[in-house]
Amino acid sequence: MIRHRRALGFHLAALIVGIASLAVGATPAQGQFFGPPPAGNFSSGPVVPANFASSAADADWYSSENSTTAETVLVNGSSGCCEPAGCCADYGWYVMLSGAVQSRDDVHEIGDPATFLLFDEGFAINAALGHQFDLFRMDFEYSYFNNQVETAGAGIPNVGNFVGDCVGNVSVKAYTLNGYYDLVIGESRFKPYVGAGIGLMQSEINSLFPSFFPALGAGTGGVNTTSNVKLCYQVRAGVSYELSDRTELFSGYRFFDAGPLTFAGEPFGVFHPNGATFHNFEAGLRVRF
Repeated sequence: MIRHRRALGFHLAALIVGIASLAVGATPAQGQFFGPPPAGNFSSGPVVPANFASSAADADWYSSENSTTAETVLVNGSSGCCEPAGCCADYGWYVMLSGAVQSRDDVHEIGDPATFLLFDEGFAINAALGHQFDLFRMDFEYSYFNNQVETAGAGIPNVGNFVGDCVGNVSVKAYTLNGYYDLVIGESRFKPYVGAGIGLMQSEINSLFPSFFPALGAGTGGVNTTSNVKLCYQVRAGVSYELSDRTELFSGYRFFDAGPLTFAGEPFGVFHPNGATFHNFEAGLRVRF
């Protein structure tokens, strides 16, 4: 009898240990989830809500392998998968191409309003290489601005002031480092953005020939000269639209500005325009890779 009781006690102990082992094996590790994913298809996997692990009826563990790095958020203190459409932006590199219709503020010689240039509406083209960091992104951008000169004026000491129509153009090349923040609005494909940048620019006067040049004895070749290199900055605001997981269209306003420039102009000496300010209405395309 004693032997049977000992044997029964041994079997009961073994059974208890086995049950305890199963219970320990079923205890969720941090970051795992109960049950199958809820209904719904998303671009990079199912959604696991914050309260998903609270249901006692959910007996199976959800594998965290279905979540991606770009979709990890806190879920009950652990990492889980999120992506209601457009919730988390994809990480990665991108290229950007854009064009703009722009207007350039009039310029005049510092301290001499009688010497000035008035510009027609112009254009700008831009190309950038950047990296997305969730809702923040940075890029390095090359920009080219060009405006035809409409009217020119010259104030010549002891001679007089001259004003006339003008041919020729003034261009600007700029290299800027920019930062942007994208604002997510629910599940909308539209994302407003704001951004700012700083960099270096240089300007060129190309074949500038006002109509009063012949009266001053100037040749017919016009003025061709290049400015010094200047610090510049810009700010942007607009809206992006997600065409796909990798492609976005965008449109917005861009303000670009640089301080006074110096042109070593021949044959009329040095020209010091008071700035280079542009107002751009741009549209373009970003592609992630």
